[in-house]
Amino acid sequence: MSDTSSLQLAAGILQGGQAAGTFVSEQRQAGAIDTAADFNTRLAALQAADAIRRGNVSARMAEVETKGIVGKARAGLAAQGVALDSGSALDIQVQDAGMGALDAQMIRNNAAREAWGITTENTVNNLGQRQRAQAIRAQSYTTLATGAARTYGIFATSKMPKTPSGVTAGQATSDPSGSGADGW
Repeated sequence: MSDTSSLQLAAGILQGGQAAGTFVSEQRQAGAIDTAADFNTRLAALQAADAIRRGNVSARMAEVETKGIVGKARAGLAAQGVALDSGSALDIQVQDAGMGALDAQMIRNNAAREAWGITTENTVNNLGQRQRAQAIRAQSYTTLATGAARTYGIFATSKMPKTPSGVTAGQATSDPSGSGADGW
């Protein structure tokens, strides 16, 4: 085996190994992106659940506060000798309780919107991450196929018969006349 053939063989092996290494690296990178997307999805679910829990706690606190307001109003009205179960006194209690219920529901709705925002943002980000991972995977297969084709080309060229002028068959010469004199 000539030195040129040995060099071509080494170049072919190197080319193939480099393509395989790049393929493995890109596949790992895509896997890491998928793992990160999965983690972010689990984290977003925890954040959304936490927003709902916090909203429920705040709403419950608002309900307790409303009961205190209604209780103070009842105590004040009772101290003045007003009948609590009819007329304006009853209207004040109903109005205070209604406003408190509205506040508590608004707190719950805001918590639900926060949770929805977290989930939606994660869904959009997750889609982008998954598309990026797919693009990297597709590129890795292209890299592998290109590396295999180049490696084959190097091996095929090294096994091609030489012409009498020493040029590998199919290889262009710098002499446009084709005489093999290399233009000098």
